[in-house]
Amino acid sequence: KLCVHYMGYRPKERVAELPHHVFKYIFHLESMSKQDDVREIIRALKQKNILPCIALNPETRVSDLGDMFSCFNHFHLLTVHPGKSGQRPILNVLRKIRIIRKRNPRTVITIDGGVNVSWAKTISRYPLQAVAVTSAIFGEGDPKENYHALLRALNPKTLRKVGRKRSRA
Repeated sequence: KLCVHYMGYRPKERVAELPHHVFKYIFHLESMSKQDDVREIIRALKQKNILPCIALNPETRVSDLGDMFSCFNHFHLLTVHPGKSGQRPILNVLRKIRIIRKRNPRTVITIDGGVNVSWAKTISRYPLQAVAVTSAIFGEGDPKENYHALLRALNPKTLRKVGRKRSRA
């Protein structure tokens, strides 16, 4: 399965080009033209059994979605400006998590950008389903070790539960 994070303009035009193994399509509110209709994009994605997910750049407010907010059950929040990997996170983006969660407690929220071991304690205090990580894993050192260090830092309680074997007595 593949998740596509489309960061270009006219996201609706790209839906028809998506391969059959895509399960989620993330597109940016900021990249939509006036002709783009969010409901049409969502309808086209659902016809292909693809989950629609809206991405918000750091400066975009949740209120900028207006009545489109209710169209989404998945939100992808950029904690850096789109572009170069390895940027420092913009911490005030995390406030959006609580705003979205208050409006829809069942929504899926992910963050993308600046995620690393030193920021993990801050991130782990927020109700997130996933984080997108690149440079913290592939930047320096052994990717496998970096991955496990990040997992431990993000959610040590879950790791302890997962790591423990239960006997079947």
